[in-house]
Amino acid sequence: MSRHLPKKQRDRLPYRFTPIETVLLKSEAWLVLSHPARVAYLHLKAEVNHKYQETVELTYEAMEPIMQRRTYAKALRALEEVGLIRREQYGGLYRKKNVFSFSQQWKKYEANRTINSKGQVAKRLLSQVAKRLLSKEKESDSSGINATCSGGFA
Repeated sequence: MSRHLPKKQRDRLPYRFTPIETVLLKSEAWLVLSHPARVAYLHLKAEVNHKYQETVELTYEAMEPIMQRRTYAKALRALEEVGLIRREQYGGLYRKKNVFSFSQQWKKYEANRTINSKGQVAKRLLSQVAKRLLSKEKESDSSGINATCSGGFA
């Protein structure tokens, strides 16, 4: 039966998927995000219909079955702060939909930046960065310790 379909329809997957760059998943900007912010980002990416689409609309009402409105609002603020999205049009009281575009500003995100106006730095990111630094120091020290310890005490 499928032989009689045009080649485009035959090769098409029966489901859609949301591509996320591997570089993004390993970046500090992604590590800082809370889980609701990550879920909101995935749902925003899922709204893209073709790769040349520049803007996305995802209303609070559409996200209500997944998370509460307040949580979604915080997630959007966090995504804007990190630089993953940019708000092109404000909705709400203006009787319009929120329109977002995806940004590449997350590549310039630094570990010492804060997520919110209270100045709270994400503890998870700091602990992961500290672990990386400690493991690198241990590796570099292990080669230097043998040379200095072999001579005895100074």
